[in-house]
Order: sequence, then structure tokens, then C-alpha cells
Amino acid sequence: DAARDGGELEEMEPALLERLRFALNEAIPLDPSQMVPEIDVDAEVRLSDLTADRLRELELLAPFGHSNPQPLLAVREADVAGEPRILGDAGKHVSFYARQGRISIRAVAFHQGELCPRIARPGARLSFLCHPQISRWRGRSQIELLVRDLQIT
Repeated sequence: DAARDGGELEEMEPALLERLRFALNEAIPLDPSQMVPEIDVDAEVRLSDLTADRLRELELLAPFGHSNPQPLLAVREADVAGEPRILGDAGKHVSFYARQGRISIRAVAFHQGELCPRIARPGARLSFLCHPQISRWRGRSQIELLVRDLQIT
């Protein structure tokens, strides 16, 4: 085998690659609807659980990286408070306030700006996965949610 010997791998002919793909699909039959990526969620929380003290405790787990991922939390059934805003020069991002009861927290969904009209729809309910953080700007600190995935009902 060229890879084991340290030699270069040769390119596979397109016809052989197609035959290999067909053989693998026959050997491992999967319905495309079953091919959904799994996401490991650390906890389901209410917005009221996300206090500055709790987020400072989460910061003690840093530094975050490949072998130590940032905590990912699920928030279910939140309302939208106020008007969502498009962010970025190309309108790629959206920010909004998620609300549960009397608690509202700013959320930012990067690369999801196209969802803004649906988020802004009256009565929209949101469930989302997020990385909570304490945002510090101009001497002020506030809790902010970095939205990784979002479901709108």
C-alpha cells in the first residue's frame, strides 16, 4: 500500500469511485433522513438560570478549544422581546432579545441573518442552542447568548 510505504497515493478513476460509492451505499443502507448530525448539549436551561454568577463559574472551565468545548445549552420556548436587528455589512447576522417570563437576554445568531423576518413575526416562539457568555464593552458587562442553532415555531 502506497500510503503505508510513504509513497504518494494515486488518483482513483471516476468510474471506480462511483462503483465504490454504490457498493458502500448497498452495504450500509441508510435513509438520507436518518443522516442528521448529532449535537452534544450540556444542559437545558431557563433564561433565569443564566445569572452572572453562574456564567463566571462556567468561565472557570476555560480555556475552551477542541478537547474542551465551550458549554452548549438548550433554551426552549422563548418569546422575542422587541424588534430583531440585522448585523454586519452584508446582513449575515441577527440579534434579538429572548424572553421567558420577566427575563430578557440578548442573543446573537451569526450567519443566520436570513431568519430575521421569521424571528420578527408576531407570536414567534424560539428554541435554540447557545453558548452563554458575559460580554464586556465600554466598562459594562451583560449576559449574551451566542446562538448556534435556532428553531422558530
